[in-house]
Amino acid sequence: MSEHALETQKPPLLEELTKRVVLTDGALATLIYHKGVYINQSFENINLSRPHLVKNIHQEYLRAGAELLETNTFGANAFKLAKHGLVDKKREINLAGVRLAREAASGDAWIAGMVGPPGQELEGHFDKASEEQVTEVYREQIEYLIEGGVDALFFESFSHLPTLRLAVEAAKSIAPETPCVAMVHVWEDGKTSFGDDAKAIGEALEALPAEVVGLNDGPGPAQLNKILEVLGQHVTKPLALMPGAGLPLYHDDRFLNMATPEYFMELLRQGIMKGARLVGGSSGCHPEHIRAISGSIKMVKNPGESGPITEAKRADDYQVQIKEAATPSLFQKKLQEGRFAVSVEIDPPVGTDATSSLEAARVCAESG
Repeated sequence: MSEHALETQKPPLLEELTKRVVLTDGALATLIYHKGVYINQSFENINLSRPHLVKNIHQEYLRAGAELLETNTFGANAFKLAKHGLVDKKREINLAGVRLAREAASGDAWIAGMVGPPGQELEGHFDKASEEQVTEVYREQIEYLIEGGVDALFFESFSHLPTLRLAVEAAKSIAPETPCVAMVHVWEDGKTSFGDDAKAIGEALEALPAEVVGLNDGPGPAQLNKILEVLGQHVTKPLALMPGAGLPLYHDDRFLNMATPEYFMELLRQGIMKGARLVGGSSGCHPEHIRAISGSIKMVKNPGESGPITEAKRADDYQVQIKEAATPSLFQKKLQEGRFAVSVEIDPPVGTDATSSLEAARVCAESG
């Protein structure tokens, strides 16, 4: 396959976000683990040791409807690779991550270089790793991702806002024309690990030189939707919403995991209505979730605005023409003749499969 065939055959990402919602992929680490890679290994080194596994995961997300693939480079910075003795392979791992995503996409998807936080023991602790050291580590990784040819840079799951600022500023000093998406991780209380609430997060994200900002991972889409709404009051940029599967719900002495694909479809649709323009999944989300979100996007009519889709068209904006049916229905005949008519309400299906509802309608019709 020629190098030209691997180049993204899509319009600029930021340009597309002004017109419609764009769908990203879901979790990479979750699927890598489910495919037999134990957690004591570097998931990023799988780019070198088991490249076909990574490429196949990318292709699964493409088949599910993803328009943007994130590279398997979340922890491919010197801080995290040092734990596995892989610092000398950092360039090779990052370049392989970009190449595998490009080969999987074959030009049919944007490729985003994924950049994660430095790790819990270092994030927000400049006494252990100075601002200069943090900046240099991110400059290094970003240079590799740009060298690989990414279309955008995704900064995901950051809790410490000053660290996120250092990473994004490093990116802009290297590749000012490459779009940056900056996303923050919050907990169940709606705050970061460092106590920043939605207002403080929004103000910090608005001040960043990132073109798109938002939320990822966290306690699940329901809670993130609430935070996103507040975020939208302080941010003028396009919003990103990429929730994780979240924590199980404790109900009636049971723990229930509510993060089904149908649940995601409905909650992400609500997120889009609150202004999200770049949507997808994070930890715990599979291709089935992305497929469901893809269906949810199709249910929402985009006005091509960067803000929330909240204002419905007024009834008098529509030109309505009422036409009489050539053959009146049985229901219409009964009403015209003043006879008693019975109507039956059938619950809509959960998800997009209407088979059960159609079967219920058939039984009702046969019963008169």
